[in-house]
Amino acid sequence: FAVFAPREGSGLPVVLFQHGHQVDAAGHAFMAQRIANAGYLVVMPERANSVSYGCCGTTCALCCFCTAPGSRITDGKHLLAAHAWVEEEAAKGSSPLARGDLRKVAVMGHSMGGVEAVNFTGMAAPGEFQACVFVSPALPTYFSITTRTWHPLNRRRVKALSVPSLWVTSEGDIMKAATYTMSELAGGGARLVTLKDSALDLSMPLTKATSWWYPFTLPCLGNRVLGVSQHTALAAEAFGEPHRPVIAFLDSVFLGKEFVVDESIMAPKRWPCCLETCAVGAC
Repeated sequence: FAVFAPREGSGLPVVLFQHGHQVDAAGHAFMAQRIANAGYLVVMPERANSVSYGCCGTTCALCCFCTAPGSRITDGKHLLAAHAWVEEEAAKGSSPLARGDLRKVAVMGHSMGGVEAVNFTGMAAPGEFQACVFVSPALPTYFSITTRTWHPLNRRRVKALSVPSLWVTSEGDIMKAATYTMSELAGGGARLVTLKDSALDLSMPLTKATSWWYPFTLPCLGNRVLGVSQHTALAAEAFGEPHRPVIAFLDSVFLGKEFVVDESIMAPKRWPCCLETCAVGAC
């Protein structure tokens, strides 16, 4: 587990944040630390074998009609283990995790981590979490990505949500259609944020340096094909604004603040073309 915490404070709300496929907790460190700096204790479980499949795993994730290798471990157990670990560590008193308040828990996931987060909601005991954040949540197959569909079990679990949720995507994100669909289905009160692509760092220096995803973003075509660039940049880069709606949402749930996001980084809701196989951002 990776832990990100503010320098001071106690009784902190806890954010259980699952990273996506082909990255590890370090790949989302900037996003996690920004949330922590806003007054939250962020705990990220490492999903086994997520990075080790390399280029083959990424190719399968994008192109095959089957679950990608290494992405199959998204049944919710990693986030359940994180919750149990925080509870155990907090009970020791001397642990830094004792600063967290397990009566205030948000579950969060990016990409395949979003699938993990959905499954966590179906496995967790009542009252174990009070909010959900889904940042460009991914789907098991390419057809699910490019159409307005989702695995039936995940659809049922999203409909069954009884806590507020935030769904974050961007203008050219490959997961935009799926994010829109699920936000409309979500129970418990859902908020949807579509960021402008200009609010993201589409040069993706960290993705290029640390991930197998970069070649698949087709940077030579200007980050406009498939929408993988936007999908990755929504959680993995040091610059950009994706953390802002997440913090605003968490503050609204746990601190009672009004949910406000700067309109200069927001885009209107606009459904993408029926197939997102080319020029996603231009549709």
